[in-house]
Amino acid sequence: MNPHLHRLIRDYQASVHMALQKLQASGIRMPTSAMDWAGMDLPLPGMLEDGIRYYKHGIGCAVWLPSGTVDFDFGDHGEADGFNRGRITQFAMPNLAAYGFKTPEAVKAAFDQAVASGEIVCPESTVCYLAGSDRVYATDV
Repeated sequence: MNPHLHRLIRDYQASVHMALQKLQASGIRMPTSAMDWAGMDLPLPGMLEDGIRYYKHGIGCAVWLPSGTVDFDFGDHGEADGFNRGRITQFAMPNLAAYGFKTPEAVKAAFDQAVASGEIVCPESTVCYLAGSDRVYATDV
């Protein structure tokens, strides 16, 4: 896998993990599935401790961390390590060059190559995973 893409994905996953910790520390229960999250009665835009904003949407959430915004979807079974090309590109945009990419199209090309080579698997319609990695569940955060 392109090492720049791998680092981008790992940084994205670390930010999702931090966002989940902030949500949980603010009293928000972690979901056991994407549909569990979708059915939770939470304020759509809301405020977490330390004044961190979040926006609950469908099967995911955007969280405005001090380090930057991370927007993610939960997997079918509450997985929290998933990503997709659009989400990681959006995450990288403020620092695209720092991740070794000149354009969003370069991220797309690296992502598509990793999917074609089997290094990224996309078993769900909105969420992909690093091949061979253990799943991380929101309830384990």
